[in-house]
Amino acid sequence: MKQLVRSTIAGLALSLASAAHAVPMNFSFQGTFTQDDEVQLFNFTADGSSTVYVVSYAYGGGTQANGTVHARGGFDTILTLFDSTGAFVTDNDDGASACFSAAAGIAGSGGNLDPDTGVMYDTCFSAVLSAGMYTVAVTQYDSFANGPTLADGFSEQGNGNFTATLGNCTNGQFCDVSGVDPFNNRTNVWAYDILNVASADQVGRVPEPGTLALLALGLLLPVAARRRARS
Repeated sequence: MKQLVRSTIAGLALSLASAAHAVPMNFSFQGTFTQDDEVQLFNFTADGSSTVYVVSYAYGGGTQANGTVHARGGFDTILTLFDSTGAFVTDNDDGASACFSAAAGIAGSGGNLDPDTGVMYDTCFSAVLSAGMYTVAVTQYDSFANGPTLADGFSEQGNGNFTATLGNCTNGQFCDVSGVDPFNNRTNVWAYDILNVASADQVGRVPEPGTLALLALGLLLPVAARRRARS
């Protein structure tokens, strides 16, 4: 009888833990760049069943899932997604209204037009991802992924304040392609949410191209170790 009770309690505890783990959560991140060519990396774990949304807020302003309110004025963000092997999955520069609307149904409120520049340069993408770990990279336009893996880096890495050449921008950095003077002077603020995931955390700032390859290797080693342990 005691064994049956223990087994029943253990089974109930496991069921409760599984149910709690299955509840998707929302995570908000915000920070600043010191120069244009920086990269920020974040890991998250997808549960394999929920539609994941990745949404930025700083360009046109908005309210993040954690309630943080952002005024318009941040730089034009690119968000790039990689899987647990470091392989490129997708990226987004300028999100579609439908994506922002769907994300707002979960948490946060973004996708706002910047009234000063007359454009909407925040990002939004969604996907039902296989269960596992993923990495999001935050960069500034037009620093897109160089190749099929995270270790390949981004096109403007090592190019300092590359946006200074985009037009009349007295800041000399965080300049906007809209060219609407003086509002093409943007701030160094980025802010975005990862919605409907099991967990998420910031990996760190990656200012140098060589460091990115090493960090990508570091992200993949634990995955490789787990696979070897299973085999």
